Amino acid sequence: MEVSKTALAVALSTGLLFGCDFDTTADSSTTTPGGSDGGNTPTSEIVGPLWNFEDASGASTQAIGLPNVYVFDGTNLKYYDDDATPNTYEIKLTPYTDDIEAGEITFTYYDEAGTGSEVSGTYTVENGVLTVDTASEGVLIGADDASNADIKAAVDAANADAGFNNYVQIIDTLDTDTGELRLKLADNDLEPITSGKLTVDLVYQEDEDSIGDANSKNAYVSFYASGTSTINMHGEIALEAGKIKYRDNNKALVEVIGSYEEGEDLSIEANWDDGVFNFKVNDVEHSYAPNEIPENAPVEIISIRLGDNGSTNNYEVLADNLKVYSNDSGAEQLVFEDNFDSYAVGTVLNSKPYNNNSSEAVVVGDTPAEPTDPVDPVDPPAPGAFTDDFDSYTVGTQIDAANNAYGVSGSDINGDPLIATVSDDFAKSGANSLYLIDNSPVNGISTDLDYYKGAKPVVSRAFSAGAADTGSVTTSVYIPTDGYIKSTYLYLGSSSSASSGNRYTEVVFTANTVKFRNESGSQVELGEGHSYTKDTWVDVTISWSGTAITLDIDGTEYTGLTAENKDSAGPSLFAVYVGDNSSEGTYSYFDNLDSDLF
Repeated sequence: MEVSKTALAVALSTGLLFGCDFDTTADSSTTTPGGSDGGNTPTSEIVGPLWNFEDASGASTQAIGLPNVYVFDGTNLKYYDDDATPNTYEIKLTPYTDDIEAGEITFTYYDEAGTGSEVSGTYTVENGVLTVDTASEGVLIGADDASNADIKAAVDAANADAGFNNYVQIIDTLDTDTGELRLKLADNDLEPITSGKLTVDLVYQEDEDSIGDANSKNAYVSFYASGTSTINMHGEIALEAGKIKYRDNNKALVEVIGSYEEGEDLSIEANWDDGVFNFKVNDVEHSYAPNEIPENAPVEIISIRLGDNGSTNNYEVLADNLKVYSNDSGAEQLVFEDNFDSYAVGTVLNSKPYNNNSSEAVVVGDTPAEPTDPVDPVDPPAPGAFTDDFDSYTVGTQIDAANNAYGVSGSDINGDPLIATVSDDFAKSGANSLYLIDNSPVNGISTDLDYYKGAKPVVSRAFSAGAADTGSVTTSVYIPTDGYIKSTYLYLGSSSSASSGNRYTEVVFTANTVKFRNESGSQVELGEGHSYTKDTWVDVTISWSGTAITLDIDGTEYTGLTAENKDSAGPSLFAVYVGDNSSEGTYSYFDNLDSDLF
């Protein structure tokens, strides 16, 4: 079916609120899920929805197919477009940065021709609408199209084709809490459900990587009314050592006819109404008697949990395709669903849409941790004396096209002139080096270019094993006299665009001296000041252990330095960049990049 890109309506609101938790204290004979605060790590409001900048802003003129949508997962942006084949999405995956506290974002925005360019700006999310105020594209307005069945189905199909299949893993390694994924309806501005249904796919099995005690504690799917004690349950399904049970109004677990195998894929469905609770495990139905329901009241909290508060265990629950329906309007309505594909692998689910009393519920699965390259990959050169001396590439090639181990942020939208290229102008060894030039025009108007190119150029290379608590990186830097307008930088952190919000530390080449970014975030002198000479190569090694930094610059060693360390996990990439967002003309060369971490 062909759908007008300007006719799709906004339906779901993502203005989710944290309500006051009404957890009650259970008596000593009950097993109470939750109990700890589960952490309160904020999740950005941009994560999860299917953002459509076309309908809300009127950006698209395409009359057929589906709108192209953006999904932010906490680490990467997935851009779904059906420009090649209407109604069939292809996925482009790029990194983005999101400063939640400042309300600032940098991401790849795609124009009507499908050309991507990096944009930055402040953002707000109100009533299911994302507004981003950018310098280069003006105000972008995105609507959440998650309620559009055609779009959702096409996104799911594209994820499946790409091999994306995330799910939540729940474990129990705390003797003060159960493992739990808790969905509180009030947190999502949903009313208690008198008549409803839940479906979810589960696997309950031993977790070979768990640090919990070697025993099998029960797994549960629980439905609570006015509190989270066992006496407040409208119903509960229990999985116990191959047996299927339910919780009655005497707090007892009652075995039903039927069984399951550990590691078996289980399709679970639960239905409830006034005086009714029944459930299916792999299409085998089981029912409560009306007088067995502990609290015959509307359901307010739904929980998938594992174990108990007093011990740990080495099992896991894997859950996917969670859906909650309400019949209270007179017709069955899907009010909540999650297939967990919109989160980055490793996301802890203890904030909206889930309740902060969730515990040890983490997204796992097959979504790539790093962006995929839409072009055919180029094998990196065989390692020699250095990780990369740039001599194996063709002069004039942009570095991310020469070797997809590199990422380029801030490149011009037309790709010409190239700003992060292999050059034979100067070389520390061999014939080639990496050349960066900041051609971004002042205030968006260039004196010698007929287009607006964007922000400062950044070239990054990620560490192969992720964040590193210890390590070192070496490179050589050449700053021509004519190339100095603003500073040149060597960056360690976790942002491929060298965002200050994800900075571990950086080395800064100012007009005459080399400076260091310390724990306060300030650029400070090294010792009594370390000068350098333009038009010559400067060798730099940055070594770190925890937050302790050692710098070696042309054989002079500086110790006792402390990193800014905004990302406590340690740096996960190294980047070089030149210039800034308010000037143009700075250029430098880099050679002999080396680290065991690449």
